[in-house]
Amino acid sequence: MNWKLDSKARYNPTRRTVLTTALALAAAGSARAQQTYPSRPVRIIVPTGAGAALDTIARGMAMRLEAHLGAPFVVENKPGANSTIGSEFVARSEPDGYTLLYTGQAISVNPSLYKLSYDAEKSFAPVATIATAPITMVVPAKSPYANVRELIGAAKSKPGGLTYGSAGRGSPPYVAAELFQQTAGVTFTHVPYKGAAPALTDLLGERLDLMFPSLTLAKGFIAAGKVRVLGIASERRLPLAPDIPTIQDMGLPGFATSSWSGIVAPAGTPDEIVARLQTAISEIMAKPDMKEFFSKQGLDPNFRDRQAFAKLIHEETANFAHMLANAKDK
Repeated sequence: MNWKLDSKARYNPTRRTVLTTALALAAAGSARAQQTYPSRPVRIIVPTGAGAALDTIARGMAMRLEAHLGAPFVVENKPGANSTIGSEFVARSEPDGYTLLYTGQAISVNPSLYKLSYDAEKSFAPVATIATAPITMVVPAKSPYANVRELIGAAKSKPGGLTYGSAGRGSPPYVAAELFQQTAGVTFTHVPYKGAAPALTDLLGERLDLMFPSLTLAKGFIAAGKVRVLGIASERRLPLAPDIPTIQDMGLPGFATSSWSGIVAPAGTPDEIVARLQTAISEIMAKPDMKEFFSKQGLDPNFRDRQAFAKLIHEETANFAHMLANAKDK
């Protein structure tokens, strides 16, 4: 009997063998990526200026991620064009987990306002949401309007006669004001600023009639009696501010909005790295000191995993497209 093997047969593995080997190598590579990440500094790009709400949260999380994962997490600000500059930078970055974006709802608003070089849903891999910034409705301390009903009545009697300030089209105060106008059937005059803080300064000086700042920005002025808060734009009273009634309860049923934020990575970032980051954020947010951190910032902790975050971005992008198509200020 001839036991000599055919040379071609000897080096012709089956399709099953090739597939099994490939899967094994991929699994080994994924395991190594998860075990070694992060092995060098990670940049968190904040698409707003230093000191803004996104920046404050990002720096708090960066410090905790560094302690939790054992590598530096460095915050870098790239502000401009309602967050599009920083967002574009991350969308074009290497998808290796070492460049992340701390983003707010602008990621879902901007597709309806600008011609973008990236796609809000396809260019990023959502990691997790972290916080919600409640939105307030405030007027100057000496305003003639004591409540939401009175303000709506005045706005209906003189369309465009009341002014509101925001950080520009697409910013959370702008979005809240547009939603309020569409829900109440009124029209305000929009006065854009280069940030929410200067707009609030003009409100304090009675050069504006109203504004929709975040609780983070407004809480000190509310406590000092420098502005009058008419309500909070949430569906229920918040433990953060139990004395502030909701705008719904004060005269505008169906009105609720907030400004959420979270971390995304460039699309194509290895799934194991995204999962590692998500798990780290979840574990960090479960720690007792985080409740105090969020409370001091006037924020509501709001963790969503990557699947829920992706759904949020998808739904919000569609909702904002509809709302901005009917915007009073275009």
